[in-house]
Amino acid sequence: MENKILDNKNIIEDCIVEIEPCPISFIEIGPLPDVGLDVEVTYSFNTIFAGTSEINGKYVIVDVEENNRLYRRLMFNSDNTFIQSECILSGDIGTDYLVPYHRVMIDSLRHIYGGITRVLSTEMSFCVLGLGGGLLTKFLYDKFPKSKVTTVEIDPEMVPIAQKFFNLPEENERLRLVVDDAIVFLKNSAGIEKFDAIFCDVAGDNSTEKLVFSPPSGFITKEVLRTMRDCLNDRGLLLMNFVARDFQTKSQVKNDIAEIFPKVLSGSYKKDISEIVICPLHRPTKTEQMIARRWKVDKSKIVKNRGRKPKDIGLKTNKS
Repeated sequence: MENKILDNKNIIEDCIVEIEPCPISFIEIGPLPDVGLDVEVTYSFNTIFAGTSEINGKYVIVDVEENNRLYRRLMFNSDNTFIQSECILSGDIGTDYLVPYHRVMIDSLRHIYGGITRVLSTEMSFCVLGLGGGLLTKFLYDKFPKSKVTTVEIDPEMVPIAQKFFNLPEENERLRLVVDDAIVFLKNSAGIEKFDAIFCDVAGDNSTEKLVFSPPSGFITKEVLRTMRDCLNDRGLLLMNFVARDFQTKSQVKNDIAEIFPKVLSGSYKKDISEIVICPLHRPTKTEQMIARRWKVDKSKIVKNRGRKPKDIGLKTNKS
């Protein structure tokens, strides 16, 4: 029987995951400053590199100081408000810093078969679609030393940029950097190469007329979703950075995903615009179902215990 995610605006629109601490160190991400007329924010920046690629056009690497904290950012000039990659500068490039939606991706590895303990203790095979500054790839490489990471990037200029300015390691037996269209790579890999987790983190079109900002529309067709599924191990996990303009589009995309994957969850970090769609292939055991109850805490309990808005999920489980 075909199952759909509950099409209820109150359930999906405010869909945020409650994240418990993982046994991985992070730099604490505090609230952004409340910028008002009575709040002074110190800001300065220095452009350290500028270039032009055939794929992304003009781009810049800037070091930005905000309120006495120094950041390095990769920005595409086609959208000066869009930060493609960002890390904290404190001597060396900080490996513990991740932007909020990358944190949700890492925390969502708990939904892989065996949970985060298995991810930390065994050799895993990760595939990252989209490199940018390479911070997600670098984090996976640094924090999971038993695992292998394959990253696919369509823009050849991004690889040396990530290595020179964001300390991405050179290729080695644990790190493979592939310059290719990610969809072509997936189609060529299906049935040949299998991954334990696929991170779909491909930059989309931020223009206002687009209903889906990320990933590009080609990645959310049923054909490509099936290809992603075919590139996963039997108990693999798809994690997709998803940004859509309206509720109807969000629901349609999630329902399309729910036709391909046996279970679909989604979550975001507080008010972050990015939503992570979490798609495990394995059927949950009774123990995992008990653990997953934390994702469906009732509204009154959340308000009472945490003082925060409830975080609902889109959840679909196959029935025969």
